[in-house]
Formats: sequence, structure tokens, C-alpha cells
Amino acid sequence: MTMDGLQDGASPPGGESFAADRDLRVARAAVARDHTVLRELLGRLTPRLRAAAWNLGGAGHDPQDLIQEALLRITSVDVLERYRGEGPLDGYLLAVGVRAMISATRRTRTERERSFLTDEPDHHASGRDDRDPQGLSGAMRVALLALPERARSVVLLVAVGDLTYAEVATTLGMEVGTVKSTYSRARTTLRAALGEQPAGR
Repeated sequence: MTMDGLQDGASPPGGESFAADRDLRVARAAVARDHTVLRELLGRLTPRLRAAAWNLGGAGHDPQDLIQEALLRITSVDVLERYRGEGPLDGYLLAVGVRAMISATRRTRTERERSFLTDEPDHHASGRDDRDPQGLSGAMRVALLALPERARSVVLLVAVGDLTYAEVATTLGMEVGTVKSTYSRARTTLRAALGEQPAGR
């Protein structure tokens, strides 16, 4: 991990290799509201979604609200039924969750809130002083929020979700080369934005 928590490349996350038949069975069981399967899915995905939520929170958005938005979305029957086994189920659901959180922040963010975000207080809007579990600084989160939605999704899925370029390509419907170039451009943009931060920030 470099550049304030962003990794230079994407290596496969730890765990089992992808097996479409297995993941399709898990998705079908989740659609049937198998509570054991749903608990296992949420147990794996919630920490990764929480990290993404903290990196999107701050501009008047309570990260806990963003997490709830994502969890409701990824456990909905329509989302689970759309899974076709073209990539890992966890990656598919993580991408859905990240997009849901980004949509939530876009719906409610205002120009006043963006100005407020540039002078980020020590406490989040909710009044809690919990820290970002992924370790990205406030300055990095400000720069991340300024990225276009697709670039922001790629960065969060690679750097926070720990997905490979191929997994991101599958879950976002992009070519692997496009994912790589989007991530590279986003990192360059973030570096430039961080370089513009005043000393001591």
C-alpha cells in the first residue's frame, strides 16, 4: 500500500478461488432468505463496505447510514437474482454496495457541504469521533470525493475492497485495460490533489 493507503497494483485477495457453481448456489440460497448464508455473506462483506463508507463519509454523511444503504441493497432479492456467476459473488455484491453508497452521497451532497468538507472537523457529522478503519487521511477522502463516479468506484474496489483488476472489470462491466487505465489516472489525479493541500493538512 502506498500513497496514503492506495495500492500500486491489484493482487488477488486472500481466500478461496472463484467457483461459479458454488457462488450461484450461495446466491440462490440468499434469495431464498437462508439466514445462515446471509449471515456469512454479511460477515465477509460488512468490514469491506465499512471501510468504503468511512472513505465516502464526512460531507454531512454518516458512514453508518451509508453502510446500511449498502447492506439493504446487496441483500435485496432483485440484486441477488441478477447475479449470473460471471465473476465472484463477493465482488459483484461489493460493487453494488459501493455504487449504492456513492449514489446516496450524490443525492444529498450540496455545495455548502462540499465547502464544509474542505475544513473537515475532528468529529463526523454524527458527533462520533470514530476513525477511518482503512487509514486514509481526511485529505485523501476529500480528493476521492472529487473524482468522477466511475473512477471513484474503481479506486474503492481496488484499494479498499481489495479486488483484482479482472474482478473490478467483471463487476463494473468494463475491460481490464480500462480498469487499469482508470485506476492509474485516478491515482495521478489524487497525487496532484494531495500535492495542492496546504502544509500541515
